[in-house]
Amino acid sequence: MTTKGNIKEKTKVSGCFRSIEGAKEYLKIMSYVSTAIKHGFTGFDAIRRAVIGNSMSIFAQGL
Repeated sequence: MTTKGNIKEKTKVSGCFRSIEGAKEYLKIMSYVSTAIKHGFTGFDAIRRAVIGNSMSIFAQGL
């Protein structure tokens, strides 16, 4: 799903974002997850890596 598609899906579920900052943060997270998926990770694994402080490891795949 594209980022634009993610925004549409998010607004369908919640109706809207509560702030511009919240929308920006949501897009940062979705961009990271989308990149991780393109590198062969699951969304869950990407977020887990980010939470434990190892977010850049998705880019080191294959090095």
